[in-house]
Amino acid sequence: MEIALRSVTRLSDGVCIAGVTRAGRWVRPTRRVKGDETWRQIEKSDGYDEEGNWVLRKGNVVDLELREAIPTGYRTEDWLLGDRPPRLVRELLEDRYRLVCRRFAEKNPRRLFVKAKPRSLMLVAPESVEGFGFGVEKAEDGSWRYRPRVSFRAARQLYRGVAVTDAEWRGYGRALMTKRGTPYTVDAEELFRELGVRECWIALGRYDVEGRPYFLAIGIHMFPVQRFPMDFER
Repeated sequence: MEIALRSVTRLSDGVCIAGVTRAGRWVRPTRRVKGDETWRQIEKSDGYDEEGNWVLRKGNVVDLELREAIPTGYRTEDWLLGDRPPRLVRELLEDRYRLVCRRFAEKNPRRLFVKAKPRSLMLVAPESVEGFGFGVEKAEDGSWRYRPRVSFRAARQLYRGVAVTDAEWRGYGRALMTKRGTPYTVDAEELFRELGVRECWIALGRYDVEGRPYFLAIGIHMFPVQRFPMDFER
């Protein structure tokens, strides 16, 4: 199945990817936990083609062996990933990449929480991006983890400090902290001016904690396109 990748993220100790088909259907490849009926993210080793090239990057169209749909609860987009290595179909040119974002973007993030139409993935066109933060935080289990954040407005509501798992954005944040210290916070307008960014879309993923739904920013899509080294470390 060919999908245009909207997110490549660090998740737990693995990698999570998601994208859209030509028909606009969201897909999240996943694997079965050995000896169990539950599901997990894919491994970093799943991102290399037969020649050993890393092909999982936002904006790439990749051909994946997806064996069957395995929707569970609100994770209606999950598919079981096969063993065949991914194949790069093409890298989207910037104009085409932007067109795909415009085509599939929505305005209201809270549509991810509609019980009648369960899902866990969307691309949002924010009214504005307010700011970014990069730093190490104490996680729920007591460990310290690197966790970038973004604040944005959409559908007249402010979403403050949404955790970002985008692997490229994590890599960019680590470089910023090396230069400017940690924690580092910056106004989005200032950062976009520095990078020359004129447009930005955000891919969102839903996750639930104790029955309450939350967002993760799983893909930061900026134009002109920005490329950074990916970071999958804690």
